[in-house]
Amino acid sequence: MQNSSLHQIRPRQHTSASTLVTIIKMICSQYRTNLHKEFSIDWTNCNIGTAHQDNGMETNLTICDICDFRQITKPSVVWCSECDEGLCRECTEHHRISKATRGHSTISIDGYKKLPPTILEITQTCKDHNEKIQIYCYKHDSLCCKKCVVENHNVCKELFDINDVVKDVKSSNTFLDIEQTLAEISENFKRIRKDREENLTAIKETREKIESEIKMTKLKIVSYLDKLQEEILKELSKTEKLESKQIHKLLTAVQQAEKDVTEYQNNIANIKQHASDLQTFIALNQIKHDVDEKDKFIQTLVNNKDLNHAVLSLKISYNVKNIKTSIPTFGIIVVESKSSGITIARRKNQQAQTMVMVPALRSSDFESTKRARDYHDCKQS
Repeated sequence: MQNSSLHQIRPRQHTSASTLVTIIKMICSQYRTNLHKEFSIDWTNCNIGTAHQDNGMETNLTICDICDFRQITKPSVVWCSECDEGLCRECTEHHRISKATRGHSTISIDGYKKLPPTILEITQTCKDHNEKIQIYCYKHDSLCCKKCVVENHNVCKELFDINDVVKDVKSSNTFLDIEQTLAEISENFKRIRKDREENLTAIKETREKIESEIKMTKLKIVSYLDKLQEEILKELSKTEKLESKQIHKLLTAVQQAEKDVTEYQNNIANIKQHASDLQTFIALNQIKHDVDEKDKFIQTLVNNKDLNHAVLSLKISYNVKNIKTSIPTFGIIVVESKSSGITIARRKNQQAQTMVMVPALRSSDFESTKRARDYHDCKQS
């Protein structure tokens, strides 16, 4: 791409963005005086440096400035950035055919209003001397009026006419690079936004899966505990039946022995009352033998601890009893950082660019500066 208005220099000497924006508006008033003379208007006391302001009040962009100074109120339809004025239809026609302004570019008022406030507020006069900016100092990256040059830049060697500096600025590498970089950044933000939205969706879906997994794990744990409960209840029932069976068996034997002893007691009472001494003597041997057997039976029950009580109890498993300490948490939620795979576009070999500098002017010659014909070659930073 042909570029006769910009060149690249060392990064520490590049033209600042604010200066670049200010430069764009510096050509606004170059033919202003000629245009006003044709209307016989005296602009001596007019401050052309403050964009759209008059004594601190914003100028109504819908009013034609030329007519306004002639004490006529007409709506403006276009804006001339070079004259820094709004023009009505009649003034626009004159502006279009006038020799001093026929080369000016105009835009509709509606289009002009769309410019950012920072652009609309750019001044074309020096804030220190309230004079028109005419010179650019390469060394200090500074816009200067005549007085600035005399006071602060008298020894600077690289002073350039502002018109040469801003020529073709919109087709410069810097301007195009900003456009391309903004488009690239915009695309990157779209990719990042899409990636983040996809990540949000993925996180939500993963949360739902984890919730399902947690619930399923809980059901498995509950199912396993139910199984353990069923097994221990079966064992409890089995143990109870076994112990009860043994007790019932012993109880049956005791009841039979108790019945026999009652019979022996009845026999003794009858013998004592009705039997002869011989019959009593003979019967006692047999009764004594039976009584001894019953007594031995009782002693056997005592010695074998068959009379001990069977007491059922439950000894809970250590892991179950201490489940809070053995299983302090259900698990942990882990956040991993994985590459998203998003591709961030980035212009490679970006280089600092600045406005092209025309051949240096002597400080004493700045009032009669002519447009330079030779430009510096592009330099790599």
